[in-house]
Amino acid sequence: MKSSLRLFTWRGIAVGVHWSLVLVAALISWALASSALPNGAKGYGHGAYWLAGVATALAFLAGIAAHELGHAVVAQRRGIAVKQITLWLFGGVATLESQPTTWQTELAVGVAGPVVSAVLGGLGVGAAFILGALGSDQLLRQSLIWFGSTNLILAGFNLLPGAPLDGGRVVSAWRWRHHGDQVRARQEAARAGMVIANAMIAVGIVAIFTGYLDSGLWLAFLGWFLASAARGEFGATQTRH
Repeated sequence: MKSSLRLFTWRGIAVGVHWSLVLVAALISWALASSALPNGAKGYGHGAYWLAGVATALAFLAGIAAHELGHAVVAQRRGIAVKQITLWLFGGVATLESQPTTWQTELAVGVAGPVVSAVLGGLGVGAAFILGALGSDQLLRQSLIWFGSTNLILAGFNLLPGAPLDGGRVVSAWRWRHHGDQVRARQEAARAGMVIANAMIAVGIVAIFTGYLDSGLWLAFLGWFLASAARGEFGATQTRH
């Protein structure tokens, strides 16, 4: 995926954003300013909610960049060159120049991103509770709680055991270690990803017909995207082989 705008270069890795990220930033800012922050921290002005919403959305996107940089740094330390990182609609993509040559490297690269997100999440939630104990600004605490909890959810979601999620690399490393066949392990991880994606689509459809239209549509759409990506991962593995 090509970046629409390059932000910076770090350790030889070009970090850029896709145009779709503008939509994500706008939607997150609007959701925070219009609902999440006013419900959690009452009594502030409209401008304060929007300022906090935009700042929190940008911090979250920076967290996604840190997640991908976690993958990239570990890959570099394991001898894999990283061409670029692109932030886009569904998070981020780190483009590796080559594939891991051992299951240990596959595992290390896979878990690096979720570990970064989990650390950021813990810091955000922890800072919110500390500030709460000190009687700090309620709007700031609510922003930190949202930032921290969302990063923790991101870490957990990415560890679901199926490609193209980070948990797919964990599954691939485990299967590779078990039977010694990298191609077969990658294909098994992709199949697991298809199962998870189809389950998400099914749950989304049920949610739509039981009155949860917005959540159901989003879940079904995300499942469809993951299913397409898992099929692409399966095909790419065959092509590389």
